[in-house]
Amino acid sequence: MAWADPEFGSLVASCGNDQKVCFYKEKSTSEKHSVKQKGQIETGKIWEKEMIAQLNDPIKDIKFAPKFFGLVIAVALQSGKVKFYKPTSEGDIKMWSDFYGEINTFTASCNCLAWNPAFDEDVMVIVGCSGLKREKQVENKFVGAEEKPIEDSLLQLYRLDGNK
Repeated sequence: MAWADPEFGSLVASCGNDQKVCFYKEKSTSEKHSVKQKGQIETGKIWEKEMIAQLNDPIKDIKFAPKFFGLVIAVALQSGKVKFYKPTSEGDIKMWSDFYGEINTFTASCNCLAWNPAFDEDVMVIVGCSGLKREKQVENKFVGAEEKPIEDSLLQLYRLDGNK
């Protein structure tokens, strides 16, 4: 699970081995629900669910980009790829595209990822991978992706070019 920056509203993303990325956005409602379960607080708000992607691979991790990069989410896949999604129109979480493409780590699996939060440095993603290498068969599709493996570790660092 991951929370987006509050600048984008109350937005939560979830992922799992079901190969789906889902978003939940908090919406105000004028309806008052008369039936409440024990311990439930009536807030006058509901969470609306939207599925952005049904992928062909189990999802290991998701993270929202820092707010200065916009509403973008990175998705780490068990196949060793990282995909990047953004909404097709601002403020609408119903339609997302993989406009930013993907990175192929050429490892057996991506286990976790993190964005560099510094606004005065290059936009970067670090990916925790399994130690098993796969043969390089295709080039990275992400424009401007530059791999910087950290020696003697299972981490890969990518500098991203968000101009695409």
